[in-house]
Amino acid sequence: MEILKRPDFRSITVSTGQHKEMLRQVLLDFDLQDSLDYELNLMSQGQTLSEFSARAITSISSVISTECPDVVLVQGDTTTAFMAALAAFYAKVPVGHIEAGLRTHDIYAPFPEEVNRQSISTMSTFNFAPTELAAENLRSEGRSQNVFVTGNTVVDALKIMQDRPRSTLISDVLKVAESRALPLPPKIILLTAHRRENLGRPLMNIFDAISAILMGHEDVVVIYPIHLNPAVASSVRERFGEENFNKLQAGEKFSSDTSDKHLNRLLLVPPVHHADLVALLQTCHFVMTDSGGIQEEGITLGKPILVLRDTTERPEGVLAGVSKLVGTDAKVILEWADKLLSDDVFFGQMSNSSQLFGDGTAGKQIVDLLENTRITQGKFEHVSKSVPVKSAPVPQGVYDIVVVLTVWKRNTTESILDMIRQQSVFDRGRIAVMLFQNGDHVDITSVVERWKQSSIWSPNKVDLLHVFSKVETGYYGRFLAPLSVQPSADASFILLDDDIIFGNRYFENMLRVVSEGHLATRNGRFLDGDLNEYDWRRNWAEGPVDTFNEDDSYDFGGHIWAGKMEWLRIAWQHPSPVLYNAEDFWISAVLQHALGISTKRPRCPSPSAAGDVELCACSMKIANTHVAPELGADGIDESQQTRHQAMVTIKEFFNYQTMLTHDHEAERKVAAGHKEIPVTDFSFVKPETTSKFSKCLYWY
Repeated sequence: MEILKRPDFRSITVSTGQHKEMLRQVLLDFDLQDSLDYELNLMSQGQTLSEFSARAITSISSVISTECPDVVLVQGDTTTAFMAALAAFYAKVPVGHIEAGLRTHDIYAPFPEEVNRQSISTMSTFNFAPTELAAENLRSEGRSQNVFVTGNTVVDALKIMQDRPRSTLISDVLKVAESRALPLPPKIILLTAHRRENLGRPLMNIFDAISAILMGHEDVVVIYPIHLNPAVASSVRERFGEENFNKLQAGEKFSSDTSDKHLNRLLLVPPVHHADLVALLQTCHFVMTDSGGIQEEGITLGKPILVLRDTTERPEGVLAGVSKLVGTDAKVILEWADKLLSDDVFFGQMSNSSQLFGDGTAGKQIVDLLENTRITQGKFEHVSKSVPVKSAPVPQGVYDIVVVLTVWKRNTTESILDMIRQQSVFDRGRIAVMLFQNGDHVDITSVVERWKQSSIWSPNKVDLLHVFSKVETGYYGRFLAPLSVQPSADASFILLDDDIIFGNRYFENMLRVVSEGHLATRNGRFLDGDLNEYDWRRNWAEGPVDTFNEDDSYDFGGHIWAGKMEWLRIAWQHPSPVLYNAEDFWISAVLQHALGISTKRPRCPSPSAAGDVELCACSMKIANTHVAPELGADGIDESQQTRHQAMVTIKEFFNYQTMLTHDHEAERKVAAGHKEIPVTDFSFVKPETTSKFSKCLYWY
């Protein structure tokens, strides 16, 4: 639609004929019914993906040969989009990929979409990413040029549709819903489920959950716009039986004295126009879906989303606490649906409307970018560098070390920045020091302004970045923060809690361990067979300096982490199955699982081994006070969602084998190398150093 407004552009619209009826509805909704230039009619009954792909690339290549376009725009991850991009690539025509950078990193989930979108990215001249996280996926794959964060055109379409009046169809469906639920008004669940990987048993599991929800909540009505794919109807028919399926499809009522009476509140409706779908989204209580686009639309409208998949290429909603990955296990689906239906506080926490996926101007931004790109000999010139559009501004540069300091409820930012400033490694290139403010609890405005002055870091090249997330991101958000800047090829990250004390050679010590191929952490923890955690003493005792002359191996650690930026990117390709706790265990488990990288605590040598206390670190005395942060809009109740439960889930998910499983003596060997001495035993310690470390609580 935006291209049609520009006199310097001529658009050629091609349809392969896939989902022809649904496409006709969409074109009518946007008054584009006369816009198709080519209808290729490539669909045939029972065709395989290979057969369709062969016909698609041949036909689209013919169109490209005839029209000689300057650019081919493809959207999303369909096989049509993949074949169109491949045909353009073969013709050496630039490809613009709209909705680029979405990833699950599992080539079979969704299938074949994940491979389609990854393949399109390899051929695209222009990558129009919907979010910064999607853009970072592209950059981590080496596509640092021509990546533009525009938001998603899905939101553009939603903004156009949401003010349209309800159609007669939707008004009638909602009247039926009100007539069949008690008490009134009904709580409407909008269900969409059609993905290829959910056909068969998974879809029947979903309907097992729907049946249980309806039996347990007489005020609930489920509206299911059934997909045109015959395999979807086949799964529903198999689950409910031929007779019941026919009744559901015809909208007939079940007798009140039968065991199927709850199915009166399951309304199967034909595929709906986009405007009607938006009307249902606006009316519903919450959404259950395996669709990607509906995740974005529902979140934009402030609706809680239960994602009926094991992975999602749109993790932004999960991280913000407004969507939940529930998979296709009937018990899990029922558990989360029951919570949304019965817990008003929880429902409210998941109902925060957010512009996670754009502000409704993606189409305009994309056309503006194309319009402002020079054309040479009929072809678009490559843009020289990534230009984030409508994205959070950060200083331009490539960083060799990215330091992230978590800012939460403690007023320790100034003192920790002073310790960071004195680090011995800050002459190793360009440094980003990022203040990751997790929630709006402390005012650090004056601190930020003071420490943004380059003179305070002189002679080192340091940029202070302030990332202020008013929505709390729990324990995991800080592990995403380093990925928001552009690193050098071999860059490292250092991530700090807000309750630690460290010497001016501590980063040097951590990065030494990283250079040897290990994740470095400040404290070290073992796990026993029941996943209870403890240090080398088997307790968390206060004490003098914990000295040890060799780096120690542990199951995991915390408070400070250091590693390669590339490791962090790979870690997020395997996100934790839980996001409310145990992030310290997750980072060790995922790196061991994905890369074989172990976790080590850098040595703090004793004076007798020429030790320097500036190589060491400890916890501040205020570390005794602990209050859990929230995850997005979802408050963490650690009495219900315990750290131990999270660790069990992570261990099973990554098949993590603890050290003591392999070496029963590991704990004893580590303890034998440790000795506790007072800080004053470091005879060369300066008064200011002694004063700093006198505020220590734990040295483990």
